[in-house]
Amino acid sequence: IRRVARTIADLAGAKTIAPTHLAEAIGCRLLDRNAAVERVPRPKIGV
Repeated sequence: IRRVARTIADLAGAKTIAPTHLAEAIGCRLLDRNAAVERVPRPKIGV
């Protein structure tokens, strides 16, 4: 998360990572995690 926050801060032209950069990085991670869960095939029960 810190690397993503640093990248976001760099793109914003900031010298330091602000709380908003961390919040955005955490949001990106949550989106990534949700997408990964949706891609995992679920076992078929009773087939």
